[in-house]
Amino acid sequence: MEKTIEYRHVGGDDKRFAGLCRELDAWLLEAVGAEDLAPYEELNQAVGVEDAFLAFDGEEAVGCVCLKAYDGETAEMKRFFVRKGCRGRGIARGLLETLEAFARERGYKRLILETGEMLTTAVRLYRKAGFETIQNYGPYEKMEESLCMGKSLGQNRAISG
Repeated sequence: MEKTIEYRHVGGDDKRFAGLCRELDAWLLEAVGAEDLAPYEELNQAVGVEDAFLAFDGEEAVGCVCLKAYDGETAEMKRFFVRKGCRGRGIARGLLETLEAFARERGYKRLILETGEMLTTAVRLYRKAGFETIQNYGPYEKMEESLCMGKSLGQNRAISG
């Protein structure tokens, strides 16, 4: 019988969150290469993040995501990651749904994120969750490799399959 995954709200300075972010950085380095990743190094930091969420399989943190205020009505989703051996179990979907519910509770009307088109599994999950491609925003405006997406939080849309 598979263990139930538990989602917990933690601070942005949580050591387990920081550890998963380091794993994400290593995975991104392997997935896209040092040259393509270099311009994003500073932008990928979780500086100023107060709200993070971890997915736990038992007592082991296996996934993370965080929320960063962008403006009064919009929050940015960052540092979204599930360990390779734990993928395919709905953990990413659970993290995303947990984050969206929290953002709604905090009064945000919209979520935005930045990813890369080459990260096809992530892009597919975001689209299933109702995210649509938007104009590149803020620090990503001149980064052609970036794919920015946004979603209205007006409706609670369950992520299918």
